[in-house]
Amino acid sequence: MVLRPFLTRLSDSFIVHGKPLPKHPCVLDGNGVVLPIASFLVHRAVNRNAASGTVLDEAYILRDWLIFLQHDDRDIWEINDDALRRFAVTGLASGASPRRVQRKVSTIFNFYWVSQHHLGLVDGLISDPQSIDSDGKSALTADLSFRRRKDGKTIVKPRAIYGFTTVPSSRARPTPTEEQIERVLDHLLASPNSERAICYWLCARWMNEAGLRRSGVSGLTIGSIENALLREGIRHDNGGPVPIQHLFSDIVRQNSLLLGLSSLKRSGRSNLFVSVVEKRGKQRFAPVPICLIECTLAYVWQQRSGLCAARGWQQPDPLFLSLKTGNALQPGAIGNAIKGAFNHQNVAGSGHRLRAAFTTRRVRAAVQRARGRHGRAFDVAGVLLEEAEALGHQRPNTLRPYIDAAVVEEALLNDYTDD
Repeated sequence: MVLRPFLTRLSDSFIVHGKPLPKHPCVLDGNGVVLPIASFLVHRAVNRNAASGTVLDEAYILRDWLIFLQHDDRDIWEINDDALRRFAVTGLASGASPRRVQRKVSTIFNFYWVSQHHLGLVDGLISDPQSIDSDGKSALTADLSFRRRKDGKTIVKPRAIYGFTTVPSSRARPTPTEEQIERVLDHLLASPNSERAICYWLCARWMNEAGLRRSGVSGLTIGSIENALLREGIRHDNGGPVPIQHLFSDIVRQNSLLLGLSSLKRSGRSNLFVSVVEKRGKQRFAPVPICLIECTLAYVWQQRSGLCAARGWQQPDPLFLSLKTGNALQPGAIGNAIKGAFNHQNVAGSGHRLRAAFTTRRVRAAVQRARGRHGRAFDVAGVLLEEAEALGHQRPNTLRPYIDAAVVEEALLNDYTDD
């Protein structure tokens, strides 16, 4: 029986050329490690600084390519354009998107190009379109792609001659409407487990109403809410933060805290600013509606305290808890629960699009304020910087599509088109 090629991961301590590569992927077959692929993956990780996720994806693609060659009774070096074309057709027949199949074809071609031109593992396998000595009889033929960089320099790269001419351009990810968001939230509340229902309902609301990512929701703590209250003057008798978790049986002090929040709302305040840590460990203060803080406090004093008592947990600091570990609910679990609600309600998108809905509303309001102060010639760069800081975006220009959409929307509402 011939062993089917498979993929494994190396240890956390794997180091090559002085660079740590924890969990580096490795492809094996009946003879052990497939050395050409191993060399290619190390080259990608070390010499090209490819991200670990990219290297892992390329390892899976090359494993699938080996399985195809094995079924075709071919050696790894016994390839030609027709084999690459049939591999692509097989992928399309199995339901893969044209874009994904093109990614696989490009990765396989890159493997052979690097093997020939950088690793010296094979010679003459691919024709060089830049060489006048190419005879056109190589196993793989190559074409050239040209890309102009922002500095004006043209980058020339070889690519597989086989490609799709009708690969669809990426579609904009949908942002749910307010009605769709309500349906998703209602579905989350319908869970028979009342604690999980309100837990995931609140997770979705923190994404939709405070603009948090899944990682930000996962990292929320009771302490971060206590400190947000303290900054607004809502404090314990000793001058420190109010110990929220210890008020679950103290109705008088609960009401006192809630009265403090009501007083803030009467003074015209709508948000508290809660410390969150998200991408790359960056801390920011997210604007959180006071009504969402009130709902979260009710959950802490009721469902969450009941859960901790039933499980014998000593009131841990993470706000949303995993039933399996008693520690913070992980981003993947949050995303899966919310995505399931999207799917059940036939709403396109996922939990991250709740944050997109929040961003759309926030940027729209920022554009309207800027228009009110400065007219049509408002400072776009200033709006970008302000909102990027509030939303935790490292690159302000990632918000430009939201500004463009807000400007177009405003133009349609006012029946004119901006220059």
